[in-house]
Amino acid sequence: VPAALRALLEPAPTERPKRAGFRPSAGPGHPYAIAALEGECERVAATPPGSRQRNRTLYRAGLRLFGYVAGGLLDHSEVQERLLVAARASGLGEREATATIRSAATVGVAHPKGVPDQRPTRRSDSGRLERAARARGRPEERDLHP
Repeated sequence: VPAALRALLEPAPTERPKRAGFRPSAGPGHPYAIAALEGECERVAATPPGSRQRNRTLYRAGLRLFGYVAGGLLDHSEVQERLLVAARASGLGEREATATIRSAATVGVAHPKGVPDQRPTRRSDSGRLERAARARGRPEERDLHP
């Protein structure tokens, strides 16, 4: 088939759309990713011993955090270590926790995550008060003070 005819018959190659709302890697140790690491580890450690949710909580935390590893925001070994410490604090055995973390890592690193875009807001405190007053059906603060 001649190239000119093939060009008309075949669809043009398309680029995969980039995920909206996320920036590419902002670099290792980004404050957003560090806060996510701390928050997820706290959530895992706070899961009560004997709870049926411990393993699920650990797995979901691992999925989120290993996504940041794949995005270049967190260190793989640090995430593994911190999750294991948190899992042990919740009462999970080392063997079970290690297997869960390994499973989460396998899936999580296949789905890189970046830092969400932060859109600056220019809301003033008085604007928040006014919206809150309207939501409650009360007169706005500025209406009370002439």
